[in-house]
Amino acid sequence: MDNSRYITSATGALLEWRVNKNAFSRVMGLGTATQNIANTAESPYPVSIL
Repeated sequence: MDNSRYITSATGALLEWRVNKNAFSRVMGLGTATQNIANTAESPYPVSIL
């Protein structure tokens, strides 16, 4: 097997995984922020929105 081709495809897969992970984290962060805003709206005490 050609090692350089294997390394290139592995690197590409890793980069793709990182991009997907970042996108997933962004979506999850958005959900968390929305939840925090909802909690703050319902709470009698101010909650810091992160």
